Amino acid sequence: MIRTDIIPTHRLFRGFGGVILLSLCLDLTAFGLGDPATSQPVEGPTTLIEGQVFDHIGAGVKDVTVIARRPAAKGAEPADLATTTTDDMGDFTLLLPGKVTGKVVVAFTKAGFTEVTREVEFDPDPDDEFPPFVDALLGGAGKLTGTVRDFHTEKPVAAATVRVEFGYDKRETQTAEDGTFTVAELPPGQARVTVETERYGREQREVESVAEAEPLDVALKPERIVHLRTVDGDDKPVGRVGVECVAEEQKDYRSLATDAAGQLTIHNVHYDTRKLVLRLSHQSYISSEDFDREIELASDAIESTHTLVLEQAGSIAGRIIDRSEQRPVNGARVTAGDYAFGRNPRDFTGFDGTYRINGVPPGRQAVTVFARGYAPELAEVEVAAGQVADLEVKLDPPSLVGGTVADADGKPLTGVHVMSVKWRGHETLTLQSLTGADGRFVIPDAPTDEFLISLIHPGHEPLLERPVRAPKTDYRFAMTPGGPDGMPGATVKVGDDAPPFELTTLDGRTLKLADLKGKTVLLDFWATWCGPCVAEMPNVKKIHDALGQRDDFVMIGISLDTDQKALQRFIKDQKIGWAQVYGPKSGAEKASRDYGAFAIPATFLIGPDGKIKSTDLRGPGMKDQVAKLVGK
Repeated sequence: MIRTDIIPTHRLFRGFGGVILLSLCLDLTAFGLGDPATSQPVEGPTTLIEGQVFDHIGAGVKDVTVIARRPAAKGAEPADLATTTTDDMGDFTLLLPGKVTGKVVVAFTKAGFTEVTREVEFDPDPDDEFPPFVDALLGGAGKLTGTVRDFHTEKPVAAATVRVEFGYDKRETQTAEDGTFTVAELPPGQARVTVETERYGREQREVESVAEAEPLDVALKPERIVHLRTVDGDDKPVGRVGVECVAEEQKDYRSLATDAAGQLTIHNVHYDTRKLVLRLSHQSYISSEDFDREIELASDAIESTHTLVLEQAGSIAGRIIDRSEQRPVNGARVTAGDYAFGRNPRDFTGFDGTYRINGVPPGRQAVTVFARGYAPELAEVEVAAGQVADLEVKLDPPSLVGGTVADADGKPLTGVHVMSVKWRGHETLTLQSLTGADGRFVIPDAPTDEFLISLIHPGHEPLLERPVRAPKTDYRFAMTPGGPDGMPGATVKVGDDAPPFELTTLDGRTLKLADLKGKTVLLDFWATWCGPCVAEMPNVKKIHDALGQRDDFVMIGISLDTDQKALQRFIKDQKIGWAQVYGPKSGAEKASRDYGAFAIPATFLIGPDGKIKSTDLRGPGMKDQVAKLVGK
């Protein structure tokens, strides 16, 4: 662990044969590394400490002050050994002068967070050549206070539940006898406050900045009580129906289910709610594609009952097998429906190659099968209500489709989005690719017969529905300049006024462009099913790590996903900490149309004046581009 001015730095790289240990001797003074406080090279022996600081969602925290000091003797002040700050990713390196042995305390401080300390002990004769790595989770130091009262009587409401949500974490408390509450240990930034208790409607508040928030005054109105019945066409109860419910004006989302008798009572509906929109799901009945059910609530009735009729569906079951070897195919995705990106019924095969798709609408249905290492296959089958249709599908080896995309002068185009569109009269292919520096693209696991692709690139006229057929990898496409963003239907370009938007985030917050005047806004249109979008996500995360805590910068992800659970799982796994918008009632589709984001990923940077500053930011340099445009 002890370092001199020539420090052997080791790094591990995992290769095909295992772990490779590389040892590099770095002359610190040659790179200008030294005492961070003086920016002068440290002469003589030095001791190195590395580490990372992160927040509650696992994102690195920038500009944290990191101080290494000797533990203070009794009655004495601690002696600081070295000071630095974390970089955009929350990483830091401390260079301590001299050969340090014994205990060193590392302290981490930043406004809005609680101070954290870690202790490091240096062995005078270390066997390990690696520097110590110190990580620290910074907890929030902010708090929200307020009072909850009855709207009509003005009396305090005791024992009301107050829930504060931030990112994927939350704090919860209850109001005291005088209706007051305090929620502490909150990180800086945005938060959502929900107040709920018996006999009252649920109230919600959006807090833009915990650090600057004034005490909240929450007045509760009486609740509305909504009783639901789910039945079939013969008015017989249908139990265990999933019910997603939204009070649009209050942005109040709930996920519930009817009981075995098809009954459900929704409490705490806000008194001012006049309409609920719902999405129903059941494996034996046709599930809603969108929030296409509406319930009108009368202004003069606090309690009401509503009946929802479901149409019985059918099922498709069978096996997916390898045609040549006649063996089952495990993990194949089997989807019913004519459109790839809807909420279509689907299933995945098990080890025996079997599947069963429930909730399929009656009639002639297209069934599309995807499995890695095979060519996709499409078949049709007749489905009857209440019946199971048998369908076995045999898969063939895959083929490759590839080629080169160039501009009008014959120069290769990098970052062209190549996506499949139609196949055998159905829009069920989800194959995509992106051209490299040489302009080449490859689509693996392609169908064995003809299908259509579209090519999209900013600043060029799109090439739509071009026929290709495997095995052929020498297609050549030329794209001509045109279109403000090279996207079909695009309506905005740099310098234009940004189209206004009103978006509802996954956690229920409302974001309006009009309310964000004076801030720089980054809109990122994406989806989990979009390979290029997923590939760009690390670059987008770097932007958030570098700029996400600034008060004058807002990031909004607009997801064009169709599977909310898959989206939420991806957000959690990838620790995505900025606002995400999803769903037909969220404004995502309208924003996509208004901005012409028909090919994703698509990004738009909106300046404080409401004008478009940049479009289609891509690649590892994205963070630096945005930082430059945002300014200091």
